[in-house]
Amino acid sequence: MKIYFFASASLAERTRQRQNKIRDLLTRSGITVATNLTPLSEVDATWQDRAEELGQSLLDQMDALVIEGTQSDPEVGYLLAYAISGKKPTLYLMEKGSQAKNPLSYLAPKNIPANILVRTYTDHTIDRAVSELLEQIEHSEYAETPSIKFTLRITPLIEQYLHWKTHNTELSKADFLRQLIIDEVIKKDEEYKKYRHRHTE
Repeated sequence: MKIYFFASASLAERTRQRQNKIRDLLTRSGITVATNLTPLSEVDATWQDRAEELGQSLLDQMDALVIEGTQSDPEVGYLLAYAISGKKPTLYLMEKGSQAKNPLSYLAPKNIPANILVRTYTDHTIDRAVSELLEQIEHSEYAETPSIKFTLRITPLIEQYLHWKTHNTELSKADFLRQLIIDEVIKKDEEYKKYRHRHTE
């Protein structure tokens, strides 16, 4: 899973420490994190190259967004608009007691899309907020963007079955196999669920 973590610039040491803690929580959960907190890494550059090949942006390569918006920043509004239009799972965080204007406050709570989690946080509640996003992704219908190439040689019988199964549907053979693995393997593997749970605590 790939997440873009945006943190608004802050002069407050406490806020910077919390922002770093959020990034560390995501990384420890087994997530690959791209962030504006550090210069473009080799991994980020690879994603950027891949995005350009597909005619996409770097954000299109991400499976979810985490936005720390304690300090006012015009980038926050753009990212939220992108998340809403793209229905991308997003966690919008602000420090409890922050004076920054929440861009989503212009919307009635019922009009905030289900893919956007809005949370205020303290040192003691950051972990819970991050876990909520990961749980939302795990239980949502949102599909990760396929971005890893994998060569699989199949038999004529398997190819015949895939052709029969996807004929007259909107699914490609690859989409059908991806969904089958998610629904019939990953979601039913109790040992893997325990592993995921341990790494998101």
